[in-house]
Amino acid sequence: MKRSITIFTLVLVVCMATAQNSNGILQKSKGSITFVVDEDLKPIEDDYPMEESLKSGAYALYGILRDEGVPGDTHAIIARSFSDDEFFYTFTGKDVFFKTVVRAYAEHRPLVLSPDMIWVLISQGFARYVDAHAEEMRDMIVSHDGKMDLAVQTDKDLLTEETDWEQILSDFTARIHENTKGDIAKTITADFSTTGVTERITSQITLMETMKNYFDFIVVYLACGIPNITLKGTPDDWQKVLDKTQQLEQYGMTEWINSLKPILREFVRASNGKPNQKFWKNMVKKNDPNKLIGGGCDFREPTQLDGWILKFFPNENGVTLDKVAHTESMPSERVYVDFKYQIIDIDDGSIKLETPLQLIAGFIGTEVDKETRALTPKMGWVVRQMESDDVILKSLVAKDNQQFSDGIQLRVRRVPDFLKDLPHVKKLRLEFTDEVVLPEWFYNLQIDELTISGEMSEEVQDSISKHFPRVVFRIPPKRRNNDAPMIIVDGARFHGKLSDINPDDIKTKTVLKDAAATAVYGLQGENGVIEITTKKATNEPLGTSYTISGVVRDDMGPLMGATVCEIDENGRIIEATITDNNGKFTMKFRNKKDKVRISYVGFKTQTLDYQKKKYNVLMKEQNIWL
Repeated sequence: MKRSITIFTLVLVVCMATAQNSNGILQKSKGSITFVVDEDLKPIEDDYPMEESLKSGAYALYGILRDEGVPGDTHAIIARSFSDDEFFYTFTGKDVFFKTVVRAYAEHRPLVLSPDMIWVLISQGFARYVDAHAEEMRDMIVSHDGKMDLAVQTDKDLLTEETDWEQILSDFTARIHENTKGDIAKTITADFSTTGVTERITSQITLMETMKNYFDFIVVYLACGIPNITLKGTPDDWQKVLDKTQQLEQYGMTEWINSLKPILREFVRASNGKPNQKFWKNMVKKNDPNKLIGGGCDFREPTQLDGWILKFFPNENGVTLDKVAHTESMPSERVYVDFKYQIIDIDDGSIKLETPLQLIAGFIGTEVDKETRALTPKMGWVVRQMESDDVILKSLVAKDNQQFSDGIQLRVRRVPDFLKDLPHVKKLRLEFTDEVVLPEWFYNLQIDELTISGEMSEEVQDSISKHFPRVVFRIPPKRRNNDAPMIIVDGARFHGKLSDINPDDIKTKTVLKDAAATAVYGLQGENGVIEITTKKATNEPLGTSYTISGVVRDDMGPLMGATVCEIDENGRIIEATITDNNGKFTMKFRNKKDKVRISYVGFKTQTLDYQKKKYNVLMKEQNIWL
């Protein structure tokens, strides 16, 4: 079995392949390409296969509302993009896309991706950043202070009649464009050859999420009464994803955008039939993609993920993790936008009725192809009527008063205001999706048993404990990288401390930093590397070594993952490394008489002489007919 990639929208698939060309292309058609990612992978047998665990659209809807902490008996769904008759796989949590990719790699499944999926992820990352820096960015985005009402009109009652939500969302997009600077509305809105109604609405709701600190949204009704990857979409679609991403640079987040550029260039190259196999192997886990979990691909064991897919999940400050346990959750892949629905009396202009509504959009589940085993992340959207505070309070009080009840349990980003109206609570459990923050009024509540889950400092815990002595804290493990450098002793990794090594035993010590460390040791060297040779390691005199460095690029820019080797006179590889995200490399070089060989899939291999100055290598494409 070959792990491969099809680029149609962008489909990442692992399937049996019987024929391929020298570039690893399995299949190519208009708007789609499938290419090999990893050779000879056998399907992983699962006691509970995904194909036998598909859930209905109704079940998926319940999960979406559950993840948001909405009481199950108080919501009213007005519209949604998926029906009860649709069946797909559902994951617990709001990071469906990330879990789908990891599952595909763990079980050697094909994966289908599209420009719309990747662009929504990038847009959501941008929205988180704008939400956290709204006032800093105000002058770049809008010309007004505070929040402006943006109203669109409907000729049907949203609560009782079939509504054209596609038109309503398009109207909101147009109004946002009219009241913002530049082309931010057009940039965020998906407009690829693969974009359908669901994908476009999802991107438009993401746009509204991005702008929620600058506008209140109102609808007015005038009442007279990995084996292979398949990329869907054309090369132009993938180039547009790159272009749209680069347009976001003007709003800040330069470091994050720069980290995405080389990744998106690989999507463009792959869509043109020139996939970089090493790059796609590193999607989830670098260096050892076949060892996703411990010594194999068993999804049920914990492991560290360090692939480039993590770059699509920045936090609110635009910072991404370099590695994370596969059991961890990524930032939410769904957005939630509140808006008001007003029925206006056409005679006097008064508001006859105002109803709070909410839009939910993003990734909702995973489609599973029962024949190819391919996984396709599924996007969707929901419109629901939000509960009034009175309805929610009655429901919560009733639950809290039930005998043998677990009390009130809420999964929240912020503490809801309606809790301040509860005179007494027997049991309250708050699970925060972000950092724990309690408003001042919360400390005045009378709570018999309080449980708080989420990330919080010791100072916050002390403050809460003073007001609620019986509080129970549940702190998740922090996703923080170890900042200690890696230690290599006599060519092998040393897992102790540097102070554990007797200084008298050290013959040589070399410190590698930044790019020099990661070029040789990959992600494991991100915090620097200390290379130590001991006196008893060898009785032979040490040989002389040199260092070469430079950048590898093509006409589009730096090439990530190009192979750089030192080749002796017999054609043997003496040293080897790959270029980083910026196309740069640093490598030890043993013999000045040896050659430097640089190769990259789809480009002519170059053989160069040793030189002291930095290399600036421009790769030329091969003429390959598919």
